[in-house]
Amino acid sequence: MSRSASTELSGAVFGNLGHVVVDNLPLATVAFVTMRIDSTMLGHSRDRIISLWPRLEPLVRAPFNVQREHLLSSSFRRLDLAGKQIGDPGICLLSDALAVGALASLQELGLGGNQIGDPGMDALAKACAGGALPQLQELYLMYNQIGDAGVTALAEAFGREALAKLEYLHLNSNQIGDAGVTALAKACANGALALLQELWLNDNQIGDAGVKSLAESCAGGALAKLEKLGLHDNRIGHVGVTALANACANGAMASLSKLYIGNNPFGDAAKQQLKVACKSRGITGSSFLE
Repeated sequence: MSRSASTELSGAVFGNLGHVVVDNLPLATVAFVTMRIDSTMLGHSRDRIISLWPRLEPLVRAPFNVQREHLLSSSFRRLDLAGKQIGDPGICLLSDALAVGALASLQELGLGGNQIGDPGMDALAKACAGGALPQLQELYLMYNQIGDAGVTALAEAFGREALAKLEYLHLNSNQIGDAGVTALAKACANGALALLQELWLNDNQIGDAGVKSLAESCAGGALAKLEKLGLHDNRIGHVGVTALANACANGAMASLSKLYIGNNPFGDAAKQQLKVACKSRGITGSSFLE
């Protein structure tokens, strides 16, 4: 084979390497064949594979169907794994990949409907706290099994300036209670999530204590850019709604335009107080606020 033909074939193999990996051909086989094509590339190819292997290995082992070349791409911006049922083991493997630099340019990550619990969230939070996903703007974690421990781990990562560019956080339809929201509120009070525009916590197990902590945090200046807040379908009573109404009346969450807080067990007096506070600010959302 001529050198020009060899170089052309080498380029073709390297150009399609990602597709070969996706088709489940062992990476070691691909590397061996590629290195044998042109002996002048032997040293470079070996060094390249050795340097990439810490990033490649967790991706090759990942149990979900994703094109691996996208996971290694420096320009990849969006990854949607919603409904893949990958569970905590899959999130732990993904977190391993994130921790070694995969997806560093990701801006949107969809993990909804995956049976993710607290162990998976702890792994993801640790990866983020270590500097993974510095460009992330949207994180979707709805319809999982995340509880207080998982949200607390995430809040601790926020407190270490992780995900500082986050604008959309969806945690609805999980198992989050007062302890998780209180941890989140504390992180926000210390300056975390300063760019957040949407926070969805509806359909959880949040009561008065959690909402009161969130209201107090916002009254102190947290979440100033928040535009939409979802708290409906929880366990919020008079105390929580009153705290939220007072915060809104005093100018908390200056950018808030939509508040969804229906289907909670608070009475008419708290409802009226919140309605008055929101009306003075032009905040709508739940039907009784209109």
